[in-house]
Amino acid sequence: MNLYTSREVWIMDLTMLERNLTIVFEKPLSGLELSREELPENFKDAEARSGDGGQLYLSSFRTGIEMIFTPNRLIVRDVRNEVLAEDLVPRLALMVQRKTDASVRAYGLNYIAEFPVKGNKAGRFLAERLLNIGQIEKVLSVAGANVRLEHREGELKYRLSLEPRWQDVEHDHCYANLNIHHEGSLPNDEAELRQQFRKGEQWFIEHLTRLFPDVLGKE
Repeated sequence: MNLYTSREVWIMDLTMLERNLTIVFEKPLSGLELSREELPENFKDAEARSGDGGQLYLSSFRTGIEMIFTPNRLIVRDVRNEVLAEDLVPRLALMVQRKTDASVRAYGLNYIAEFPVKGNKAGRFLAERLLNIGQIEKVLSVAGANVRLEHREGELKYRLSLEPRWQDVEHDHCYANLNIHHEGSLPNDEAELRQQFRKGEQWFIEHLTRLFPDVLGKE
């Protein structure tokens, strides 16, 4: 799926697989009740199911949104590239924050994508692009690499992970995952949180493109 960045530059060959917003609470959630009437109109079709590890899932096939509840964590996932679905993620996260008495320790904005390396092997591609492979291969041969880059902007912590798809160094696609870590509670204003969510995705796409300009071609 091709995507636009915030600067309206057409990015080829980058497929967004998932966006999610993860909240970590100071204590286990208890007494939280959500009625179907309280859910946003575009999420009222959500179906509930339990996981093997005690998780509770609320999933909407129509919007591609899923809420995952664990004792002290909430993950709101968006697995479709739709503006409508994107707007639901901050709304649902804030709805839960407002309804629980458990304070929020931190929250993370997460973006997952993949892109082809055009005839190369993904593991070797990452090793050659992001490591001093010449120095390393004086000691041992390298078939591929997983790379994690850390970046700070004020109090925000950015963690960009790059690896071959399925952890297979010979795969022809790279897997990219960005986590933006925020300490403390979510902003109470939905518009502000929605702006953070979109800005994070724009940062992700822009920096992937700048790291690999010849692979993520532009038109």
